Amino acid sequence: MKKLNNKGVSAIIITVLLVFVAVILGGILLSWGRGYTDKGVNQAQTVTETKYNASDFVYPEKIDAGVVKFRYSPPADLESQNIEITKYKIISENKESEEKTFNTPLILEEGVNTFDLENFFDLGVADSKVTVVLITSDNKYINLENISNTNAKRLKVETPTADPAPGLFNSSISVSLSCATKGATIYYTTNGSTPTTAS
Repeated sequence: MKKLNNKGVSAIIITVLLVFVAVILGGILLSWGRGYTDKGVNQAQTVTETKYNASDFVYPEKIDAGVVKFRYSPPADLESQNIEITKYKIISENKESEEKTFNTPLILEEGVNTFDLENFFDLGVADSKVTVVLITSDNKYINLENISNTNAKRLKVETPTADPAPGLFNSSISVSLSCATKGATIYYTTNGSTPTTAS
């Protein structure tokens, strides 16, 4: 049997140690590479999901007589998606309406879209710019921000008129009250007290 000298044993130990270190470093690099790749895939998925946000392609035009008008111009890969609007609410300077549900959902279509705001005049929105929030069937929000309210000036209530005009009469008469503001409600009293919404 051949006897190994110290130089031969040292070379074998160094070789084994180098192989061991190389295996450990290789494992670390593979693990790091896998984590980096997974992170890249997750980021790509996030970018893909956020890329297709319908809000980015909605352009408000106006509200006229309670009808909202806006354009929808999606990219080609988003056109085929059926985005269903089921509810909406209106946010003006001082108030936010309750959510209203459409009787028939509105399908977002490329081009001009319109819909009626239920009881818009009852809300008393006098601001020239409002935000209409559209709520999709999967509870995502599409904001039509700073949309022009062309009725803002008309929502200031005109003074009611009486027919016949005020005066003294010898017998009882019927009086008709009217107001030029569309949707206005007239409250009155017959005893001289200040009218309220309960009058």
